[in-house]
Amino acid sequence: MVCALAKDYRQADLAAPDVQMLVYVEKLTKTPAIVGQADVDDLRSVGFTNAAILDICQVAAYYAFVNRLADGLGVELEPAVIQATSDLFPPDRSILGQDSIVLSREQVRLVDTLAVQKFGLSGLVLMENAGRNAAVLLSDRYGRHEKAAILCGTGNNGGDGCVIARHLHNGGWDVRLLVIGELSTMTSDMLTNYRIVEAMGLQIIVTTHVDHLRSWTNSILSDEIVVDAMLGTGFRGQVRRPMAEVIEAVNSAPKQAMIAVDVPSGLDCDTGVPSQNTIRADLTISFVAIKRGFLTDSATPFIGEVVVAEIGVPRELIRSIAEGGA
Repeated sequence: MVCALAKDYRQADLAAPDVQMLVYVEKLTKTPAIVGQADVDDLRSVGFTNAAILDICQVAAYYAFVNRLADGLGVELEPAVIQATSDLFPPDRSILGQDSIVLSREQVRLVDTLAVQKFGLSGLVLMENAGRNAAVLLSDRYGRHEKAAILCGTGNNGGDGCVIARHLHNGGWDVRLLVIGELSTMTSDMLTNYRIVEAMGLQIIVTTHVDHLRSWTNSILSDEIVVDAMLGTGFRGQVRRPMAEVIEAVNSAPKQAMIAVDVPSGLDCDTGVPSQNTIRADLTISFVAIKRGFLTDSATPFIGEVVVAEIGVPRELIRSIAEGGA
């Protein structure tokens, strides 16, 4: 009966929602490239929720996967099915922060301080949430099995970079890291996450030697995604050597994309004023909220697209601080 139904479901005695679902599944599995918003709207019109439509897409993707196995073509999910699904449904917004809120440097610091003091969240937990959510955003945007070259400072922004590296590696990415500095200057949370990626055996270099830094930046490949986790919201003034030379080299290096973690290194997050050497990002993943300086004309050439990622802090706390409370 199932086979007969699959062959000619339009003549079967089925309810309208069932017929519409089968029409959609047939189109998604046979001609996914032409699936569009109108097809999703048709499903909604007969009572399907977004969650139910996502379930249908997942089943269709699994069908394509099994079909490819049966044909001996490999184990990757059908790319066109996955692309059609991702085009129609955006990434899970639970990882996204409050992108309508703008905070100053001091307000961001207050969020971190009160998250620890008032809610008992440790700095390591906040760093883990930040790095994991950034990695999820990167995976959603660029897919699996990509290459990432991650540059870290010795502060907490560098710790975020180490967390990102771990999660990208676990997601199938080829990851390598450069830490500009020394072990003795690492913050406690940065050192903890550095030790984790070191223990995992990820390719990581810690140095301030100019020749080593030059060799690493010269090795950046055109298909690598470069992640800037060098300087964070505390930066102001001018970037010093040797990081200034690293920024200049990375900006001019061939690459697939440049991603800034929280703020492009060299940019004052409060004033939006760039230093003489500032990362030019294609995408900035800003934690907690948009930084005040991002709204200035001087910041525009450096921030690229801005996406806000949450770090697990209660949204009421963020809104209260944005409104001048605590």
